Amino acid sequence: MSKRLEITGLFLCFCMAASLLTGCGRSEIVGPAESNDSGIPPAQTEGVSPEVSDALSEPSDEQTAALYIGNQTAGFTEYPMAYEGELTPEMLLQGIADLTGWDLSLADEITSGKGGMTVVFGPEACLFTGPPVEQKDEFHVYDSLDLTFLALDSIQKTLQNWASSTNPESVDIYFAANGDQPMELTELGVTWPLEQPYSHYELEALLMQKLQK
Repeated sequence: MSKRLEITGLFLCFCMAASLLTGCGRSEIVGPAESNDSGIPPAQTEGVSPEVSDALSEPSDEQTAALYIGNQTAGFTEYPMAYEGELTPEMLLQGIADLTGWDLSLADEITSGKGGMTVVFGPEACLFTGPPVEQKDEFHVYDSLDLTFLALDSIQKTLQNWASSTNPESVDIYFAANGDQPMELTELGVTWPLEQPYSHYELEALLMQKLQK
């Protein structure tokens, strides 16, 4: 009987020791990491200023528009332009100017009518003064002829696609200078008619006529 009790006692001691050993090595289920209002884990918000934290948590009203740079013969490249608020044609022209480095100063607001829009350039615009002294490599032009076609085609394409996504070519783009004056391209020696919608190929024809005289 005493031997049985001794064996039983030894067995119980063994079980207790085993229970203690396994309890020290078991894994626990960890709950979700503590979050904050910005949605960033606590370890990443340490040292972040309140202003940055607020900016991360606030929704952005930024949208994207498309700018088209190129010409009718070589094709166009699309560039995204971020903006906020209501998009206007003036914002698109400023976007082209900022992207390319061209001076596209306006003498007046871009108006709608006659089946399209009228763009009135100011006297300091690159169409009248020639290529900028310092040019961006990606948008480098060799002379006023190259710049004129590149600038006018890019503006026409961008405004047309903004005005109509289904039939952009149906939107006429008119160009003028200093109010209601025809666009006189002094660097090329030609004047674009005030009442005629812009056309790359018709401007080419006008230049050819000048060369043949």
